Amino acid sequence: MTSIKKYVGDGFVLVDKPINLSSHQAIKAIKKLCTGKIGHSGTLDPFATGMLVVSVGQASKFMQYQIIKDKTYSASLQLGIQTDTQDCTGKIIKQAPIPKIENATIHNTLLTYFTGEIEQVASKFSALKHKGKPSYKYARAGIDIPEKKRKITIHGYDKVAYDPKLGIISFQVTCSSGTYIRALGEDIAKKLGSYGHITQLRRLSVHPWQPESMHLPSKFQENTIQNFIQPIDMTLLHLPRLELSTKEIEKLKMGQWINAANDSIDNSLYRTYDTKQKFCGLVRCKMPYHKPQKMLISSNSPKDKA
Repeated sequence: MTSIKKYVGDGFVLVDKPINLSSHQAIKAIKKLCTGKIGHSGTLDPFATGMLVVSVGQASKFMQYQIIKDKTYSASLQLGIQTDTQDCTGKIIKQAPIPKIENATIHNTLLTYFTGEIEQVASKFSALKHKGKPSYKYARAGIDIPEKKRKITIHGYDKVAYDPKLGIISFQVTCSSGTYIRALGEDIAKKLGSYGHITQLRRLSVHPWQPESMHLPSKFQENTIQNFIQPIDMTLLHLPRLELSTKEIEKLKMGQWINAANDSIDNSLYRTYDTKQKFCGLVRCKMPYHKPQKMLISSNSPKDKA
């Protein structure tokens, strides 16, 4: 049996997660084709589809330095029915006739109550941790845990439409990271005087990537996976750039500090690049020095600072 030649490198791959697959199952193709650590951020429920950001190699250690990521979703909200999971996979717990609602009322409700910074109670079936375990594990076991409230930001809605015969509101929403669309849908339905649950959910984008950057798992193949690797520094462009000499880069990778320029900003993080414009990692300014924060290292290099 011929062994697969795996990609050796660092970066991100954007998977278009199919329906009825867990996020873990959706990245199996990447694990087979790439070496090093493989992980993902922003878990999608099995019934949801769309963009899943997968980190390859050393990319995961830079994720904590990313700017808060805005995300865009398309969703369908069924009025008149509430489920215990807030989506189509749960059990019906409340039901009522579909209310008569005007499109103008829906638009006004979204703008007035669900735009800007709002407080949201996370779904009990979310992946938020309680005493080290995901909330959904307690929910599936029938164990009640304290509600977790968080502030989120809704930037706006697009393509809002309502089918009065089916009682379905469809919309696109751009929101801050950490927003639970299932919880948002149920809250919108309540404000409209009804029950509701999400029947369709697709993540269209995660900043800074656009929909055309993601691909179904079946698209990734041996000898072509490198064509889909997104560079690490795309998620770090909010940090100032610093070009350094080969000698300075080598010192940083060895854990040594280097002299900082006089115009460097104390305690700031910088993206570092070598003379070939290759991203090499992050340094923090501690005047009059730059010290390594997170550097891309080779297998025989010392580990960088936490």
